[in-house]
Amino acid sequence: MQIKKFVGENVTQTMALVKKEMGNDAIILQTKKTKSKGFLGFFKKDMVEVLAAIEPDKASSKVTKTKSTETSPPRFESANTSIENIKIPTYIDGKNDKNDVSFKEVNKIYQKPMQVNKVSSNADITKDIDEIKTVIKDLNERFVQTFKTEEDEVIHELKTKHSNKLVEKGISSLLSEEIVNEALSKYNDCNRDSIFKVINERFNNFSENNMKFLKKYNVFVGPTGVGKTTTLAKIASNLAIEEGKRIGFMTLDTYRISAVEQLRTYAEILNCPIEVAYDKADVSEAVKRLESRDSIFIDTAGRSHRNKVHMIELEEIIESIDEKEVFLVLSANFNKEDIKDILEAYSFIDDFSIVITKMDETSREGLVFDIINAANKPVSYITYGQNVPDDIEIFDFNKFVNEFLREI
Repeated sequence: MQIKKFVGENVTQTMALVKKEMGNDAIILQTKKTKSKGFLGFFKKDMVEVLAAIEPDKASSKVTKTKSTETSPPRFESANTSIENIKIPTYIDGKNDKNDVSFKEVNKIYQKPMQVNKVSSNADITKDIDEIKTVIKDLNERFVQTFKTEEDEVIHELKTKHSNKLVEKGISSLLSEEIVNEALSKYNDCNRDSIFKVINERFNNFSENNMKFLKKYNVFVGPTGVGKTTTLAKIASNLAIEEGKRIGFMTLDTYRISAVEQLRTYAEILNCPIEVAYDKADVSEAVKRLESRDSIFIDTAGRSHRNKVHMIELEEIIESIDEKEVFLVLSANFNKEDIKDILEAYSFIDDFSIVITKMDETSREGLVFDIINAANKPVSYITYGQNVPDDIEIFDFNKFVNEFLREI
């Protein structure tokens, strides 16, 4: 008796191979499911393995028959071919094989004419491509790991160490990584000096070290609770006291009674006029009445930057004022997502500088760099308390960076 193993992707294909080579007289000794070898342990597929046997004399007649028809296209038996001689044992060597394909399944398949395998579906092709990508990625990682030098390990540890320190100080992980990589690329080192140089090169152009940005009309905008009124009063007081400028106040924050009264108190202390405007028309009239003053400070309403109606009104008012400087007031307590949303809401303002308040309330000063990076605008002032006219200073970039990097 001749015994041979046949393997196919499914029962249909495997039984067709048996039928083609051994004919209807074949005896099925065993059928079970198995796995293909794959490539490097990947791409293993489910397969069906059939162990078949045939008597030698019947095998010879099958070979003779095959030779006589080898010049013609292969033909398969009709669906009515008898399979009475096919036997599928339930037990092999006295043991039940849990992977055996049932007689009913094989019997049903074997009576069908052989079918040509269908072309793989798009889903199968996509799956194969994804597996190939996974293999390539894995091989690449193994290759890099295999040839990684001791120097590479040292550089990686150095980058991680300094990047983590910058993150701890409030700089976002993405910006920290960019700064550290640039330091290594430009200066072949990642220490305090090289990081200082990179930060200085990237952000020093966005710092203002004098008060030249103050103009005739100075408009303070920003979300609720950032300290616009107090900040405005600090700058105006210093300008009036130290430079003897004749200043005037205008408030658009009529939504909070306390805001008007707060600014009126500062106006009385500084002996300067104050105008209250409720809409765009009032602003035009107030501007005319304050025309004789050297510098006018305008306080806008502190309302949510998500209030689209309010933002449209604010845009119209700002556009109606000529010879102006706009200050966007932001709190050092904001997170990076808030900063992004606020900057987007105020994107209708082309030219402005930034005032960062409440620096005394945070230990993550690195947010300043993310603000500059996101806004692409200069920082004019920082504040660190509620005292008027104190607790405010013109943003000194070099001083700030040196203090920031002191523990790096």
